[in-house]
Amino acid sequence: MKGNQLSILLVDDEEQILTYLQILLELSDYKVSIACNGTDALIKIHQNNYDIVITDIEMPQMDGLELLARIRKTVDYSLPVILMTGFIDAEYTIKAIRLGASDFIRKPVDKKLLLKTVNSLITGSKITQQIQTMSHQLLSADMEFQFLPIHFLETDITAALTVLFKQYFELNSCFVNEITLCLEEMLNNAFIHGTLKLEEQTRQLDYLNYIGHVKKIITNHEVSSKKIILQAKLNKQEKFLQLSVTDEGNGFDFNPWLNLSEYDLHQNLTNHGRGIALIRLLADDIQFLNEGRTIIIRKKFDNANLELSEIR
Repeated sequence: MKGNQLSILLVDDEEQILTYLQILLELSDYKVSIACNGTDALIKIHQNNYDIVITDIEMPQMDGLELLARIRKTVDYSLPVILMTGFIDAEYTIKAIRLGASDFIRKPVDKKLLLKTVNSLITGSKITQQIQTMSHQLLSADMEFQFLPIHFLETDITAALTVLFKQYFELNSCFVNEITLCLEEMLNNAFIHGTLKLEEQTRQLDYLNYIGHVKKIITNHEVSSKKIILQAKLNKQEKFLQLSVTDEGNGFDFNPWLNLSEYDLHQNLTNHGRGIALIRLLADDIQFLNEGRTIIIRKKFDNANLELSEIR
């Protein structure tokens, strides 16, 4: 066996099927281990690093769905798991998908389909590992996103960027929660005030009427074409994350906000303009440029703000 062979664990209570699939996969240059039941499979998964698991669903004591659930809860949520079954119905399919099944193979197993499925999942797993490796090696990042008003209604932009900060910038949840609170206020200000120029009366409408009013506004070409630009800069050597948001509105007089004392900031958290006060409290530095159309914040971090995987 070559040392760099990809490793597969086969799980089935029928010895003939195990033997057939083992020979098939080994002829395709995979390193194959076998387990006759779910309990034996879990032990082997805890003791070894497998690239993929292929398991029958219908097994005594611990069936394939229970094995899948235990793998996801106690071992590795990202480990690809293929389920084999003599029948595939809607109930099984939905339950398996919710548990995290990677794919299904119907018995009797078609060898071409099996190899195609395995190769596809292995390729996807390799790409994920490469992204994770790149994240570990990342020293700095500088990226720009441009949004149109319709994007704010169709996409949860802040939630998507939270995943970026956690998974690829590898910042911990506490740091990310604070920085995304700031970001949400920055984007909302750029959208509501800079782009749409919504009056207080409109902002106080109930949700359905508010959304209806906003949709009507952004049908205007002058408004719909206005971009909001977000820039994110990460520097792991200097240990900071910097965010800037720019809109194409009229700007505003930001100097009074920059001159507020910390006491005034705390008082203002419940009043009009609380967004800027919140940003001032959570960020280490805040700047306004371009007559108030651009807001830039910077927040420093140390090793405690990085995920454990980054500092092991």
